[in-house]
Amino acid sequence: MNDNKQLPSTTGAWVLMVLCLLYGVSPVDIIPDIPVVGQIDDLIILASGGLNLVQRYMERAESSLATVVKVVKWIVIALGAIVILLLALFAVAIVNLFM
Repeated sequence: MNDNKQLPSTTGAWVLMVLCLLYGVSPVDIIPDIPVVGQIDDLIILASGGLNLVQRYMERAESSLATVVKVVKWIVIALGAIVILLLALFAVAIVNLFM
């Protein structure tokens, strides 16, 4: 290993993971905690934080898997955003249906 190369810090990734865990246990959510649907945003945020932490450690180990983890992390984030937007659209349609 090259001693002159500075290793990326994992402090930011740990802070983000702790914030994701706090969001997971917090009563304040993007989607209210109704069964199954309410846990989707918690799962997406926790998965993103965990994948970010794994990616940072893979980068420190100079592993080529860091790129794969990075791609998977962004796929999870993109799919999560799509699911949350679709649920919001569905909620608006339900509200407009009964008004």
